[in-house]
Amino acid sequence: MKHPIYIKSVGGLLFCIALGIYLINRANKPKNEFHKLTGKVTYLQHKLPNEVVPKDGKERYLQIEKSDRIFKIFVGKDWGDFKPQFEIIDSLKVGDTVDLYYDDNIKTESNQINKLTQYIDKNGNTYYIKGKMDKTLGVLIIGISILGILILYHLKRNSKII
Repeated sequence: MKHPIYIKSVGGLLFCIALGIYLINRANKPKNEFHKLTGKVTYLQHKLPNEVVPKDGKERYLQIEKSDRIFKIFVGKDWGDFKPQFEIIDSLKVGDTVDLYYDDNIKTESNQINKLTQYIDKNGNTYYIKGKMDKTLGVLIIGISILGILILYHLKRNSKII
């Protein structure tokens, strides 16, 4: 049976609303609910080995002893960037012991590079707090999805779609 476009579209937009809620929840998750990795910094650079240095220099790559994972951390502060809420990563040095809090999902669990670093602390002092991009994006997705559902409802009510 062929489903009307209204049902398919509303279903897709409801999925988008669920995604927005997930992003907002991740943005509001307390530090202690993220994965925590503690150890000495073994690598901290603007690029990965054997890569060309990016022009903008807005990323840092950090690795901690006893972990083969590399954490890609966005530190851009230009207008329009989803900048970190707080960041002084460049004051860290190889050999410093840090607490790194990060998230994982289906897409990142099997990757060596993780882009979901949330916090970095050293000796109880904060060196990095991820910005609120997830919250902003979640609210935007929910708002656009609700608007889309309202438009679809209006079109269906006026018999423009089935």
